[in-house]
Amino acid sequence: MRNVLIAAVAILVVPVAPGQPLKPLPGLVTPFRTGPAADTTVTPNVWLYVPSSQPPTPFLSAGSFTATWDGALVAELRGDFTFRAVLRGSLKLEINGVSVLDVAGADDQPSASSASVRLNKGPNILKATYTAPAAGDASVRLQWSENKGILWEPINLGQLTHTASPEADQGA
Repeated sequence: MRNVLIAAVAILVVPVAPGQPLKPLPGLVTPFRTGPAADTTVTPNVWLYVPSSQPPTPFLSAGSFTATWDGALVAELRGDFTFRAVLRGSLKLEINGVSVLDVAGADDQPSASSASVRLNKGPNILKATYTAPAAGDASVRLQWSENKGILWEPINLGQLTHTASPEADQGA
């Protein structure tokens, strides 16, 4: 029994061999920033709601903040998609290093949609940067459509991933 326990512990602490790819983990790494202070967590999707008198996380003060979602959007097949946001504040969305959506809103109404974006089969690098409004509630919900804006929905949770990193591990 003791040998089995030692072998199990050894398996848990053996690092991944160099050159071996890391398995993607669910969710997106999301650092929140209020002035110079920051708190990082892993979130399931690009969405949030923060009442005006509340901080974005328990470790930051209330007030204006930014949140940046970093990770990958994994497409099952190559295809063309459009994006939009329902928000109070502003959002800039980049996919594979290209800015595809840069919108602001004050009334939780859907923004204008992006131009059609070609997603490659497999992981596509996603970065969404949200800035809360100076006053009032902060909210954002990123939506996408494969049917040229006919059906809008949140991105499926299983399609948003990140790679393990010290920053992500600290926040998870």
